[in-house]
Amino acid sequence: MFKRWSVLWGALLVLMAALAACQPATPRVSNGASEPTETATVAAATVAPTEPPSAAPTEATPAPSEPTSPPAATPVPGATSAPQPTPPWMIPEIREGDWVKGPEEAGVTIVEYSDFQ
Repeated sequence: MFKRWSVLWGALLVLMAALAACQPATPRVSNGASEPTETATVAAATVAPTEPPSAAPTEATPAPSEPTSPPAATPVPGATSAPQPTPPWMIPEIREGDWVKGPEEAGVTIVEYSDFQ
């Protein structure tokens, strides 16, 4: 009888662990009503400026008309060159056994390699 209870408790523990693993990582939002939190109240209370604005405007520094150094040619991650067309010698000819639909002398031929038969 002890063995049966230990198996039952073990199975229950495994099921509870599996159920806990399936919970969402972020807390759920309530029915749409937002409630203020203590941190939001504190953040709103500390927004006052610490220094009065200066009366005299500062003089702007003009930007250089030419760059001081040429921009570095750093490759952008994920950027690729434009795709190139397939060379004609890599395109196989249409054979007699290929399934064809449409006129033989069409301006455009689409060759699809798939197992649809």
